Amino acid sequence: MTVKHTIAHIRTSPRWALIILLILTILCSVPMLEHPPGRDQGIFAYIGWRWLDGHVPYREGGVEVKGPGVYLLYALAFRLLGLSTQSIRVADLLWRLLTVSGFFALLWTVYRRVNVAVWAAGLFYAVVGTLTFSKGWTSAQTES
Repeated sequence: MTVKHTIAHIRTSPRWALIILLILTILCSVPMLEHPPGRDQGIFAYIGWRWLDGHVPYREGGVEVKGPGVYLLYALAFRLLGLSTQSIRVADLLWRLLTVSGFFALLWTVYRRVNVAVWAAGLFYAVVGTLTFSKGWTSAQTES
């Protein structure tokens, strides 16, 4: 197998494309692991923490306008990884990896091959989406 053939295979292989997109997402997310929580992230973490203490969602321990998914994610992070900022950062990273995987699966379903559109859209989310929503006050925006 020649180098040119190997590169062509990697470029068009769905497995390799997804692996590369996940690695890029991880590399772009590494700086995020050291950032302090943003405003919204603090609210999400507080409500998730209160849920672990048995408080009733949307009645006790904090009320916010987001759906329960983000609070559940943070409560699970605290339960599995401990009550710390790093726990929610790791949960955010894992969620981001699941989002990239889901986005890739959707694009694969539409195009049925790894082409320029799949690479461009995947790279856009993996790099731009991760870097944009990993800094400062934009941290933990549920839209990311």
